[in-house]
Amino acid sequence: MTVRMIRYGMRTAFENYYIDDGIVHIPFPDIAVLYLRGSGNEKIESSRIKVDFPKSSTDYDMKVLRLKRYSIDELFEKKLYVLLPFALFLFESELKKADSDAEKLERLMNIYHEIISRLEEARVKDDITDYEMSEVLQLLKYVSDHLAQKYKNIVKGVDSIMGGQLLEFDTTKAYHDGENRLSKLINMMMEKNMISEITKVTTDSAYRNEMYKKFGI
Repeated sequence: MTVRMIRYGMRTAFENYYIDDGIVHIPFPDIAVLYLRGSGNEKIESSRIKVDFPKSSTDYDMKVLRLKRYSIDELFEKKLYVLLPFALFLFESELKKADSDAEKLERLMNIYHEIISRLEEARVKDDITDYEMSEVLQLLKYVSDHLAQKYKNIVKGVDSIMGGQLLEFDTTKAYHDGENRLSKLINMMMEKNMISEITKVTTDSAYRNEMYKKFGI
């Protein structure tokens, strides 16, 4: 994972190089790896990388982030809307009980109502565009379908809540025809259990295009 992230960073750096006063500048981005589920040593906050040049070396600390450390409130406060579809991972261990317990199921459905309502507030404030909201809603539905596919009551509840929302944005606000490429890609990656790479595909356009070609989308 560390090596792959460095490769992504190097690609971005070379794409954004510039020349100033005869000197070539290669601005390396501030990269991080985000775990949707717990992975490795939970206490690790960064991964130290040493880059050796012929006459010198430099250290680089790649941040290690974990979704479970963020609440839904924090995702909205930090405007990390692209991560909201994966918020269900925070409740993954509770899905089985929620599917058979009406009270727990209602609490879970309220989370969906809250996410959609707050996304609409962000859209009204122009913090997120119509197109971006459509993307987030599509991804939220796909992630839900994948994680809760064994739990018919949860699937039914999510369909009831999100069906109208998806229809509204598909017919009046989304700027694409047919099934959205990114949503389709996310779904295919989840089927291949490429969960650790999903966040990268939503934020790195070059990597996203690479995956489009790989999956023939």
